[in-house]
Amino acid sequence: MIDQTSGGSIHINSLVNAFKSLGHEVLLDAPKSGQSGTMVGKVAGKWSKLKSITPSYIWLTIRDTYDVWKDIKNVPMIKGIMEKFKPDIVFERNAYLQTAGATAAIEKGIPYFLEIVSPAVEERSEVIGAPLGWYHNKKELERAKAAEGIIVLSNVVKRILVERGADSEKIAVFPIAVAPERFKDCKTKGLQLRERLGMKGPVVGFVGSIAAYHGVGQLIEAAVSIKKDFPDALVWIVGGGESLPELRSRAEKMGLDKNVRFEGFVPSADVPAYMAAFDVAVLPGTAYYGSPIKLCEYGAAGVPVIAPRIESIEEMFGDPEVAVLIRPEENLSDAVINLLKDRDRAKNLGENIRRLVLSKYTWIEVAGSMINFIEERLS
Repeated sequence: MIDQTSGGSIHINSLVNAFKSLGHEVLLDAPKSGQSGTMVGKVAGKWSKLKSITPSYIWLTIRDTYDVWKDIKNVPMIKGIMEKFKPDIVFERNAYLQTAGATAAIEKGIPYFLEIVSPAVEERSEVIGAPLGWYHNKKELERAKAAEGIIVLSNVVKRILVERGADSEKIAVFPIAVAPERFKDCKTKGLQLRERLGMKGPVVGFVGSIAAYHGVGQLIEAAVSIKKDFPDALVWIVGGGESLPELRSRAEKMGLDKNVRFEGFVPSADVPAYMAAFDVAVLPGTAYYGSPIKLCEYGAAGVPVIAPRIESIEEMFGDPEVAVLIRPEENLSDAVINLLKDRDRAKNLGENIRRLVLSKYTWIEVAGSMINFIEERLS
């Protein structure tokens, strides 16, 4: 996970870099389990053939069981790393069925802190299924009770944990953030990118994984109405995922060949330029507990943002002078068209969200606050 360009990977690596910038020594370790780099996962060789003839639920149960076994086997290795590195604390990001970090820290008597960004079982169940979800939830609560402190991204996740039995007093909310240096000169690079690709009309964009919960299909549907008002408009989808072929086919059948462009994956270093090339940046959908890092990144690129009106997003961008947040019953295409027509408002929104993100939601700021929380919990 930490070697990829997903939001989770950016989150982990950015936080580690921020801790280091503040003068802390950090050792990042990610023991491998049976899971591949993506939540969906891939298998090869004889395992691929076995998977093809095995009922899905049984296959997932076998894989989950293997992950539990592998996690248990990782404990001695992690304890060895701790003995060599001698950390003052262990800070673990919650992952489905992964408990080795907590087990090793507790056995070594090292203060343990747990970061939970989402209800892991619910998230995984929505994508592929979680046969051993009951086991994960049991172990997650045990780790939450053993932890000196718990870090979450929103009050939504905090409430979920408290309802499951975690101690509210040890949970602190720290928002998602950005590394401002990644967005240096992104506007200039974005304009150059548009010029190089010959983009003349307005550009409405999305960057991220093409997952069902991101609702990219809604943006394709919206392109039909956007095209009526702006015949030369382009809906630009940057990113990849298993739904990409189906979305390409849908766009072609709808006659949107010239109005929808699928870019696929791009290098992480180039993402800010792609975002800055948008006239409007859209997150069509997300899980009700989601705190997508792409919203902060859209903001850092100085682009007006349209996103779902859910609690975790409202906590950060609820001011109507900062972002356009829409409910499920509201029309996405209308929101986009209104911003494309009202250039002054779009410009102001882009400037306002950029100012907010760079002043309040940076990894250095978040990391410093986390360190204060950790020190308070240990005092």
